[in-house]
Amino acid sequence: MENNWKSFLGDYLNTGLYYLPVSGAEEDKIIEAARDHELKAVTVNMNRVSRKQTFLSRFARALQFPVYFGQNWDALFDSLTDLSWTKAPGHVILIYNLKDMAKKSPEDMRVIRRVFEAAAEYWQSRQMLFFILISEKPCRRIRLPHDR
Repeated sequence: MENNWKSFLGDYLNTGLYYLPVSGAEEDKIIEAARDHELKAVTVNMNRVSRKQTFLSRFARALQFPVYFGQNWDALFDSLTDLSWTKAPGHVILIYNLKDMAKKSPEDMRVIRRVFEAAAEYWQSRQMLFFILISEKPCRRIRLPHDR
């Protein structure tokens, strides 16, 4: 399986937002594959997060956004499409436990999804590796190379 992640994370055409269940063992394989490509891998646990400001603060802290991060949706998009301070050729962001946010702030979740999708489109158009993997019940199954 790890060779499949390595192949998947090595192709900019796969850049995007994905929903999939990720176990601890699978997370290790993803992080190892990301490192093989010298991608920055970050895990964000959104447990008990149900408000926009808490989401933005926790996300910014996990990705080490600059201090001037504006704590709003536009600033989130701007930061996700810059990432120059990370000095990495690409990124893998694993996000867990967004269920409280989805339940209590469904409109914010729609905005989050749009921001993540737009950031992924931005990076794909520049042929850069950028992946956001949200581990909840699967909405869109990821197609790994062995599935083809």
